[in-house]
Amino acid sequence: MNETSFDFFKELNKENHYNLLFPKREVGLAIAWLYQQILDGAFRDGTFKESDIHEALDKMHPGAKEPDHRKQTDHFNIVVSDLQHYFIRYDEDRQAYFFKEYGCEFCKRASETLYGNFEPTRIEKICTELKKDLEACDTESVLKDWLDIKFNTFKPQLRHQIDYLERQIDQSVHEIRQSQIKKDDTSILENLKEISERFDLIRKQNKELNAAFRELDHIKQLLEQKAIRIDDKELSDKVFSVQQFIQEMKKLLSMVDQRLDRIQPKVKQLFTNLNKPLFNTRIENFLVYLLEYSTVETVHSKKVLQLPDPVPEWIFYRQKPKFTIVERKKDLFPSTAKRKHTYTENKENKKKVYQRSRERFQQQNKVDIWLNQIKKDLQQTPEISFTPYFFKALNENDQNLELAIDLAYRVLQEHSLYGWQLYFDEGMTENQGNKPLQIRKMLIQKKQHEAV
Repeated sequence: MNETSFDFFKELNKENHYNLLFPKREVGLAIAWLYQQILDGAFRDGTFKESDIHEALDKMHPGAKEPDHRKQTDHFNIVVSDLQHYFIRYDEDRQAYFFKEYGCEFCKRASETLYGNFEPTRIEKICTELKKDLEACDTESVLKDWLDIKFNTFKPQLRHQIDYLERQIDQSVHEIRQSQIKKDDTSILENLKEISERFDLIRKQNKELNAAFRELDHIKQLLEQKAIRIDDKELSDKVFSVQQFIQEMKKLLSMVDQRLDRIQPKVKQLFTNLNKPLFNTRIENFLVYLLEYSTVETVHSKKVLQLPDPVPEWIFYRQKPKFTIVERKKDLFPSTAKRKHTYTENKENKKKVYQRSRERFQQQNKVDIWLNQIKKDLQQTPEISFTPYFFKALNENDQNLELAIDLAYRVLQEHSLYGWQLYFDEGMTENQGNKPLQIRKMLIQKKQHEAV
């Protein structure tokens, strides 16, 4: 059975496959308990007895804390038999059990997800290593091994980092809602301050992860170059799948930024609204304190206001400094009259200026046409490269570099007005026309709007 003929849903729905792969809650917790005991060193060599499995199942039973609870040995024997399909294996020589690969992955994947480890430095090393190995792929068989073994091995780790950032956002939003339910202004303000700082950290981590994923763009370019020489349809489909995955990673990172752009201003506004009545209350209490505990004392026949401790003294009256004003007479040094210049109109210069203005207007009109073309193309595809438009504008207008530069400037200056997102690459692209010229690669994406 190959990948194309394998029907995952059909196989999962057969007989008791689902329950064997995804056991009940108490059984799953018992498996996790045994896995934790191995990590803690309680089970030597990672093996455990059947009595240990029974103990774990008994601990996780819903009625374990009831006084009339009895150990269900017969039922536990059935569970142990079921677990031997995918989770555990029995060693007759040592008369002990140990985890199968699926059992280890079942616990390990859940542990990594809950732990939420953020490792942009390690991700950057992985991407760099993947790029280096891809550059060494000189045959289709070696490229196939790179796709099936090396890249697929690290795909979950690359996706896990973005999942971690999204979980952090979801958890922060949940905490905001819980804080508002409690109706405690002080605790809400403290939580909002902490959550706002956490959002700043998430944005920083997202930028770090984006930098770590930068090598993926180079991997995508290398795959595009290699895909031209591939005749095997199955291998071409795998290359296309990797390119789609890389594009998806960039899109997910952009979505994380967009969520932060929507949530952070709302959090700061909520923080301000909640902080205002608290600030007003504190000011009112301070004024009441001043009125109640301030005193007036006579010092050298003058009444002096004494503020209560620990309010510092404040000088309400200060002697104004006196300055000597020297009047300047306007007619003391009269200014000499300046000769009035008259200008004659130069029709030749006027004609040249008019011609330059007309050419500039025509050039701006051409730039608008190119911008409309980019906008139209983005409606057909979610991402385009700016490089072909730049060189096409250059080559189709008599090598008019000023027009091409104007087009690039307008894209950079007005991309937010069009709802575009720009991504830059370290790679350079060279003009294929008559004029030797290189520009940095730039991708244009249409922003995706997501409801929070």
